[in-house]
Amino acid sequence: MGAAAQGASFEVAEIRVHGTQDTASEQSYTNGRMIFRNIPLSGIIASAWDLRFEAMSAPDWVGSARYDVIAKAAPDTPIEAAKVMLRNLLMERMKLAVHTEPLPRQVFVLTVAKRGSKLMPSGSVTLNGECKPESCTRAFEVPPELTKDGGTCKTEVGTASLIRQSCTHITMAALAGRMPAMSHTVDHAVVDETGLAGEWDFTLQRAPSNSEAAPGELPFFDALERQVGLKLTAAKRNVPVLVVDSVEREPSGE
Repeated sequence: MGAAAQGASFEVAEIRVHGTQDTASEQSYTNGRMIFRNIPLSGIIASAWDLRFEAMSAPDWVGSARYDVIAKAAPDTPIEAAKVMLRNLLMERMKLAVHTEPLPRQVFVLTVAKRGSKLMPSGSVTLNGECKPESCTRAFEVPPELTKDGGTCKTEVGTASLIRQSCTHITMAALAGRMPAMSHTVDHAVVDETGLAGEWDFTLQRAPSNSEAAPGELPFFDALERQVGLKLTAAKRNVPVLVVDSVEREPSGE
């Protein structure tokens, strides 16, 4: 991160201990305005560093003490830049000091299933999923801006409320990073151990995550294995963890 990014700050910002016992909370970012209301400090830190909670190690009180943050940047400020500003705000007002180190955590390991991968190399299928007869040439184009992070994925509700999820030009590392967002049943970080390089395309159809699978429908884990040829297995691995070295309970003034 360059010096300019490290020193980036909001135009106006306030951070304070949440002073009431209400249970309502809010977290939003719109047109340069960032709001956290009644959010645990651990959640604010996780948002600033784009972390899942298990990827952080902090004193117990950080997970229970609640704060309000109201901050304003230029309306066209990207969310990534605003998160850098939030980090700087926490470091300045709460004297937050952190470092990253590998620590053992519960994860899901992504591997190729016993019967082999059913992934298709990117560009080798037609829009209806059939292989093109002549060298399986590219059947569709994905704009470069959609593939910078390793591909693009979309979720659609299909017939009988089935969920249809498809990814194109996806690397396995990128897929591992996106899986917790694809289904709430993937409730830990995912580590890629497929050994598959390059970009891939696939489509799966599964039952909604928030309901029991009806006869003939597959939950996410089973659909991934049977239709895509990839498997998720619970395990422990060393993963990068953000360690909170020190942080003050009372924010300083502006």
